[in-house]
Amino acid sequence: MKKKPESVTNLEKQLKESLSQIEKYEEVSVPDLSFFERMVAEETSRNKRQLAKELALFGLMAAVVLFVVAAMLIQLPSVLILLQIPVLIGAVLYIYRQHRKEGEWNDT
Repeated sequence: MKKKPESVTNLEKQLKESLSQIEKYEEVSVPDLSFFERMVAEETSRNKRQLAKELALFGLMAAVVLFVVAAMLIQLPSVLILLQIPVLIGAVLYIYRQHRKEGEWNDT
């Protein structure tokens, strides 16, 4: 094992001394627990509001879709059936492309 040159040893010593001096001046402050608890509470309430908003929007959209489908079924059942055919074909193609993209149905 080679012995380190004296200049490297002196440099290491100076670096360690400088770092220890910096650590003396630099105080590490740790936030108290109440800060984190407040952050968690705020984030939880924000998530609950967002969830309520999204569920209300989802319910409204579902009601509109059901109303339109029911109205078409009562008024124009043939148009409803004709609209369902392209939607069904589109859904099958979409699912096929997604699975093919993910590699689940690849033959290679």
